[in-house]
Amino acid sequence: MDPLYQLPQQSKKRLQAWKERVKMYEQSNLCLSEFCQEQGINIKTFTQWKRRFGMEKREAFIPVALEPSESLFTPNVYEISHPNGFSLKCSDRADIETVKRLLKAIGGVL
Repeated sequence: MDPLYQLPQQSKKRLQAWKERVKMYEQSNLCLSEFCQEQGINIKTFTQWKRRFGMEKREAFIPVALEPSESLFTPNVYEISHPNGFSLKCSDRADIETVKRLLKAIGGVL
């Protein structure tokens, strides 16, 4: 027997209204907090209803794939020092040809 059939009419309406709200949320492209704020609904209350309808997916671990990014790694820094006090620091990401041209250009100054 359908559990909705056993409920009083007022409870059926309330249950149906929450089902519709949960469906609206699922169809919206809003995050939970935005949707609840827009609808004037308490987040905890909404989450309980969502869970009640089996639409709340609870996972202990969510896999995340990261693509390598140069910003994730700290480059090694090398320093070239001349006895007169001049020094040049560059990362291991520096273009070697650019470093060579720079050293050649300042070679006459040293």
